[in-house]
Amino acid sequence: MEQIKYKLVDVQLERSLMKKIPRTLGTIEQKETKLTKVGFFGQLPRILVSFVAFCFTLICFSFICATSFAQTPDSAAEREVQRRQAAIPQGEAAMARGKSAMKTKNYTIAHEEFRTAVTYLPDAVASGKTHDQAVDGFCKSGVALAEARIAEGRNADAEAILSEILSDRYDPKCRPAHELYMRLRQPGSFDKTVRTISSEGVDCEGRPALPFPERVERVKELLAEADSFHQSGQDHHSAH
Repeated sequence: MEQIKYKLVDVQLERSLMKKIPRTLGTIEQKETKLTKVGFFGQLPRILVSFVAFCFTLICFSFICATSFAQTPDSAAEREVQRRQAAIPQGEAAMARGKSAMKTKNYTIAHEEFRTAVTYLPDAVASGKTHDQAVDGFCKSGVALAEARIAEGRNADAEAILSEILSDRYDPKCRPAHELYMRLRQPGSFDKTVRTISSEGVDCEGRPALPFPERVERVKELLAEADSFHQSGQDHHSAH
């Protein structure tokens, strides 16, 4: 009988323990769940602040990039305009030197100075009429220089000068250059094989030849002397 009582007591203890254990486990799980929820909601403001800061950074970066790309073309255009305006005085000075050289018939110097002027006065928008004047001077000086080269028998040099004048960079519509170029291209118009003695470095007397402009002036002097002798002869004939 006593053994049966002990067994009944053990069974009752086991049942009471089994009933308490689930309740304890449930209480522990509930506490853990509450702690997890409390931890998540506690960190939620930090997460939101970080997210907002990240979004704000992206927006600012996008705005800066858009502004930079928008301003780059304008800045480049402004710098180009400033560069061209700064070069205008140099172009005007070169053109003045070219005009001065034309007056002294130094066509080689004049042609180079007008070339420099066109380089520093790249278009009529920035430099106004001075650009067109520089191109016109380049055309006229080039034609005069080409004629001098033809007179020296240097037809290839003359053709190169005229071709440059008629290029798109300078003046494709320069009529004097175009006409002289067409004449130069016609067979027999200018004898390419003719070389004067003076063009080879000596004059008719075997002495070193003068530069072409000085030779032209010397011819003018000789013509003036001849005319003077002619007038003297006529006066002498009239006296008799």
